[in-house]
Amino acid sequence: TLIDKNIIGPFSISVDWITDKIYLVQKSLARIDVFTSNGLNRTNLITTDLFTPTSIALDPTESYLFFTDSGNPSFNKLQLPKIERTFMDGNG
Repeated sequence: TLIDKNIIGPFSISVDWITDKIYLVQKSLARIDVFTSNGLNRTNLITTDLFTPTSIALDPTESYLFFTDSGNPSFNKLQLPKIERTFMDGNG
Protein backbone atom coordinates (compact mmCIF):
# COMPACT_ATOMS: atom_id res chain seq x y z
CA THR A 1 0.00 0.00 0.00
CA LEU A 2 1.40 3.33 -1.06
CA ILE A 3 -1.22 5.78 0.26
CA ASP A 4 -3.94 4.81 2.72
CA LYS A 5 -4.36 7.73 5.12
CA ASN A 6 -6.57 10.80 4.68
CA ILE A 7 -7.96 9.53 1.39
CA ILE A 8 -11.69 9.98 0.89
CA GLY A 9 -13.29 9.27 -2.45
CA PRO A 10 -10.22 8.82 -4.69
CA PHE A 11 -11.45 8.96 -8.24
CA SER A 12 -8.61 9.50 -10.71
CA ILE A 13 -4.83 9.31 -10.58
CA SER A 14 -1.96 10.43 -12.77
CA VAL A 15 1.80 10.10 -12.31
CA ASP A 16 4.42 12.64 -13.28
CA TRP A 17 7.22 10.42 -14.57
CA ILE A 18 9.72 13.32 -14.49
CA THR A 19 9.40 14.27 -10.79
CA ASP A 20 7.87 10.97 -9.59
CA LYS A 21 4.90 12.77 -8.05
CA ILE A 22 1.41 11.28 -7.86
CA TYR A 23 -1.61 13.48 -8.60
CA LEU A 24 -4.92 12.35 -7.15
CA VAL A 25 -8.48 13.58 -7.66
CA GLN A 26 -10.55 13.23 -4.51
CA LYS A 27 -14.04 13.62 -5.88
CA SER A 28 -15.98 13.63 -2.61
CA LEU A 29 -13.64 16.27 -1.12
CA ALA A 30 -13.65 18.32 -4.35
CA ARG A 31 -9.88 18.71 -4.48
CA ILE A 32 -6.75 17.61 -6.28
CA ASP A 33 -3.78 16.51 -4.20
CA VAL A 34 -0.18 15.81 -5.12
CA PHE A 35 1.92 13.23 -3.28
CA THR A 36 5.59 12.40 -3.30
CA SER A 37 6.29 9.03 -4.89
CA ASN A 38 6.71 7.38 -1.49
CA GLY A 39 3.27 8.67 -0.42
CA LEU A 40 4.64 10.36 2.70
CA ASN A 41 4.17 14.02 1.75
CA ARG A 42 0.95 15.49 0.40
CA THR A 43 -0.04 18.95 -0.79
CA ASN A 44 -3.64 20.02 -1.38
CA LEU A 45 -2.95 21.43 -4.82
CA ILE A 46 -6.37 22.65 -5.98
CA THR A 47 -9.13 23.20 -3.42
CA THR A 48 -11.12 26.17 -4.71
CA ASP A 49 -13.60 26.49 -7.57
CA LEU A 50 -13.93 22.70 -7.83
CA PHE A 51 -17.32 21.08 -7.45
CA THR A 52 -17.17 17.51 -8.75
CA PRO A 53 -13.68 16.85 -10.15
CA THR A 54 -13.55 13.60 -12.05
CA SER A 55 -10.47 13.14 -14.23
CA ILE A 56 -6.89 14.29 -14.47
CA ALA A 57 -4.13 14.18 -17.08
CA LEU A 58 -0.58 15.51 -16.98
CA ASP A 59 1.86 16.83 -19.55
CA PRO A 60 5.06 17.00 -17.48
CA THR A 61 7.13 18.10 -20.48
CA GLU A 62 5.13 21.37 -20.54
CA SER A 63 4.25 21.36 -16.79
CA TYR A 64 0.51 21.27 -17.54
CA LEU A 65 -2.20 19.61 -15.48
CA PHE A 66 -5.58 19.09 -17.18
CA PHE A 67 -8.69 18.14 -15.25
CA THR A 68 -12.41 17.80 -15.68
CA ASP A 69 -15.09 19.00 -13.30
CA SER A 70 -18.62 17.75 -13.89
CA GLY A 71 -19.89 20.69 -11.82
CA ASN A 72 -23.37 21.01 -10.45
CA PRO A 73 -25.55 22.62 -13.15
CA SER A 74 -28.64 22.61 -10.97
CA PHE A 75 -27.03 25.11 -8.57
CA ASN A 76 -25.96 28.04 -10.79
CA LYS A 77 -24.13 28.92 -13.98
CA LEU A 78 -20.75 29.04 -12.24
CA GLN A 79 -20.88 25.31 -11.63
CA LEU A 80 -21.32 24.05 -15.19
CA PRO A 81 -19.17 21.13 -16.38
CA LYS A 82 -15.72 22.22 -17.55
CA ILE A 83 -12.28 21.14 -18.66
CA GLU A 84 -9.48 23.20 -17.18
CA ARG A 85 -5.74 23.56 -17.51
CA THR A 86 -3.29 24.80 -14.92
CA PHE A 87 0.37 24.42 -14.22
CA MET A 88 1.40 21.35 -12.26
CA ASP A 89 2.11 23.50 -9.21
CA GLY A 90 -1.57 24.60 -9.18
CA ASN A 91 -0.89 28.14 -10.46
CA GLY A 92 -2.23 29.70 -13.63
